[in-house]
Amino acid sequence: MGQIMHIVIERLFLLLLWVLSVIGTLFALIKMLLSVFAKHPRTIIYGIAADQFANVSIGGQPDETISSRAYRGALEGKFWWSVLRTVLDWVETDHCKQAYESEINRSQLPKDFQGK
Repeated sequence: MGQIMHIVIERLFLLLLWVLSVIGTLFALIKMLLSVFAKHPRTIIYGIAADQFANVSIGGQPDETISSRAYRGALEGKFWWSVLRTVLDWVETDHCKQAYESEINRSQLPKDFQGK
């Protein structure tokens, strides 16, 4: 009985985390939308966070953007990542390589966290 109760409590905790994640995501999306219209300096940060969340949701590494992953995937010869890299690099020249280098150099982090 104790093991069943432990499993139930664990599942309820995970459900609570899911609910909090949904609320947090909705809040972040609204905040991002408002910041776009207000030309807020944190707009890009909200976009990067959404990008990283999407990457994790499709099996990527935490704290990596889809652009960086597309660069790595293209270097590994993976077809769909190569297609995505081509599209993203068409929108902004060398976007995926710059995103990858930003991840490697940790330059996307606040100054206090860089180089640690």
